[in-house]
Amino acid sequence: MCRKKAEELAKNTPNGDVAAAYGQGAECHIKAAQALAQGKTQEATYWNHAGLIYNNQAEELAKNTPNNAAAAVYKKGAQYYAQAANAEAQGKREEAMQWNNAGVMCYKQAKELVKNPPNGDAVAAYGQGAEYYEQAAKAWARAPKTLEARYWDIATWMCTNQAEELAKDTPNKAAAAAYGQAAKYYAQAANAEAQGKREEAKFLNNAGWMCRKKAEELAKNPPNEKVAAAYGKAAQYWNSAGVMFRKKAEELAKNRPNKAAAAAYRQGAQYFVQAAEAETQGKTQVATYWHFAGDVCYNQAHELAKNPPNKAAAAAYGQGAAECYKKAAEAQALENPQDARYWEQAGVMFNKKADELAEAEPNANSPINQYDEYIRYYTEKVNNLITQLEENKKINQSIREHRRRGI
Repeated sequence: MCRKKAEELAKNTPNGDVAAAYGQGAECHIKAAQALAQGKTQEATYWNHAGLIYNNQAEELAKNTPNNAAAAVYKKGAQYYAQAANAEAQGKREEAMQWNNAGVMCYKQAKELVKNPPNGDAVAAYGQGAEYYEQAAKAWARAPKTLEARYWDIATWMCTNQAEELAKDTPNKAAAAAYGQAAKYYAQAANAEAQGKREEAKFLNNAGWMCRKKAEELAKNPPNEKVAAAYGKAAQYWNSAGVMFRKKAEELAKNRPNKAAAAAYRQGAQYFVQAAEAETQGKTQVATYWHFAGDVCYNQAHELAKNPPNKAAAAAYGQGAAECYKKAAEAQALENPQDARYWEQAGVMFNKKADELAEAEPNANSPINQYDEYIRYYTEKVNNLITQLEENKKINQSIREHRRRGI
């Protein structure tokens, strides 16, 4: 490396960037030799990798038509390997591993960049992976063995899977996209955890987990698209739960906290959790009703957060629509689909009524009274069904009792 640096400098028009890269590579190889002589094998390996990547940078820059983009990524990768070596020298093994992996991502990204033509999707995914590994290393440096560091670890793993899918001769873009979304959720979980938002982080972590499961199903041959779709929905529900918890925290953090709006956000989060759990169990219709309940809780909170709050609209969304959708979900879970449909229809009417009440200038001709009539109709229908079911249950119990006695 030193010879190559000298040869470059001896030219009539030396390329200073090339010479500098060879020089940095030489310094890294010297440090590798010194570490190896002291029995520090892993540290030596990291320094050696840094030296080799600096050499790649120099060779790219030395071409008649330099690939500056690839050279820049090689340089960044070499710097990551050097940070891995320094962390290893200080006994920070986990941190060192993250810096090393960031270097690996840069190396793979640069390899994609030198192709003709480069695979733009894979380039972007490897670049994102390097950034996430950098964040993971910093998290381990700040507070080793924390949930934040763990979330970054998984985010980097998902990014790696995404990039590997995209780098195949026949890329699986659907699986890659799911891995990429999983990585984003885990990264968001890490950031939330770093800010002390543990509940939000937990829900985002679960969203990432569901996206990972979705990606694994899509990566199969043949892909199981039905199961993948269910995991995808569950991920969205977990993410929505996280959003609701964040909104709740924002309300409570205000100088004058709006506890009513915060409570509505919290209730919505709980409904989204139930939606996610139902979807994961294959109970799609139950999940849909819980999803509806969560959505209208969001609307309820929005109305309560106004100044002054729109309590009429909020009540129609919360105590009305959300409660009906909740009962629909519970009825569907008990395999009473007819009850569930009536509760759903009542919820729809409450929702329409709430939408009218939420208007800045309500329509004087709006059919709010008609919505109330529908609500009474559907709730009466469902109550009649429940009464009939209870009567049937008593009759069946009486028949069983008579048979038991031999009457």
